[in-house]
Amino acid sequence: GEINLEGSKSISNRVLIIRSLCPDKFKIKHISESDDTIRLFELLKSEDIVLNAGDGGTTFRFLLALLATHKGQSILTGSESLLKRPVAPLVDALNELGADIQYLGYHGHPPLLVQGKKFENNRVEIDAGVSSQFITALLLVAPVLPKGLVLKLKGEVVSSPYIKMTIDI
Repeated sequence: GEINLEGSKSISNRVLIIRSLCPDKFKIKHISESDDTIRLFELLKSEDIVLNAGDGGTTFRFLLALLATHKGQSILTGSESLLKRPVAPLVDALNELGADIQYLGYHGHPPLLVQGKKFENNRVEIDAGVSSQFITALLLVAPVLPKGLVLKLKGEVVSSPYIKMTIDI
């Protein structure tokens, strides 16, 4: 197959994660040339244990969910400013599903040790008012989870257009 994009970073990052989950690879045309998308593209090809997402919050969060579902061990880190951004709601949700993610620094913040494995559970609740990126990360890996995903959103949803975009893609 082949997908033609508009050059949007938001769409490009989602499609890169989806392509990495597909057994049959497909071409992506007009991919974004943003730093975050270029870094995500390179990290998805990397065989390094330590993966640095730089400043990319979406890069970090989407890659975290992906790594949690794949066998192998990784350390996911980022720039100094990214290490200050909270990830606890996503880590908690992934661990509740059966992931094995541990904090290597301050609790609730990167860097993270990710031991990928098959998820045992398929139901999780997440606060919808924190970040749509957490919800999107879960939605992106949902199709490859052994039992699928039942996701309950608590509270008022922020950035619902981004969640809708993920579902549409």
